[in-house]
Amino acid sequence: MLRKVNNSGDMSWHKGRVFISEVLRFEILGFEQVDEDFYKVYFRDVEIGEFDAKALRFRPVQVLR
Repeated sequence: MLRKVNNSGDMSWHKGRVFISEVLRFEILGFEQVDEDFYKVYFRDVEIGEFDAKALRFRPVQVLR
C-alpha cells in the first residue's frame, strides 16, 4: 500500500491525519501490513518506522548507537 506525504509532513489514513515528518514532504511511502492494524513503513527500500493504524500513530525506527 502506498501513501503520499503532504507539504505539512502528514499523510491521510481513513479520514484521519498522521504526522510522519516534514523531511519526507511530497514523498511516497510504502506500507507493509504485519498485523491487522500494524504496518512497517518504508521510504524506497529502507524501513523508516512502524505505523499503528488503530491509534493513528507513526513511530520512527530507533537507531542504536
